[in-house]
Amino acid sequence: MKEVIEKFNNMYENEDLFCPASDEQISKLSNLFGNNVKKIIDFYRKYQPNNIPMLDSYVQLLGIDKILLENTTAEPGKYLAENGVYVFALTVGGNLLCIDTNDCKEDDASILIADCNFCSYNENYKCVEIGIVPDELMEDMLKDGIVILNYPNIKKCLKKIESSFEVFMNKLSNGEYDDIEEYLE
Repeated sequence: MKEVIEKFNNMYENEDLFCPASDEQISKLSNLFGNNVKKIIDFYRKYQPNNIPMLDSYVQLLGIDKILLENTTAEPGKYLAENGVYVFALTVGGNLLCIDTNDCKEDDASILIADCNFCSYNENYKCVEIGIVPDELMEDMLKDGIVILNYPNIKKCLKKIESSFEVFMNKLSNGEYDDIEEYLE
């Protein structure tokens, strides 16, 4: 991943885009993400986003403190986190880029994109519901008037951008994504 960081530093002519994380931050991130994503934890240990601007692909990489907030207090991130899907970046439109810790291979996780209005708490039903369901899946997924947020439904509704955080970061640093929000279409 060092070459990915070098590409970002060269792209923005700045050596202050990433910084090492504190032991406390890594402990909190590990507790949040779990044990299946060692490569991602190692990345943040060495290269926590620090002063990195909005990228040309309209992606804002988050530092650990913001990752923790997005996944514990912000909606819909806190609901996705309960299902092992964690926000690590935002788009210019406030949409979420997430790692899926349920879909891991070799200590790495796949990357999903979620609309910022993907799910919300439904007071009437006292549960979290998915608000954005592909039309072709709506009839099959609808139960008692709502689509309940659970991991199987997340997998059906969210688009996978990459099967690996490493691949995603490499492509991001190479400028291979024009507008990441196109994946929402």
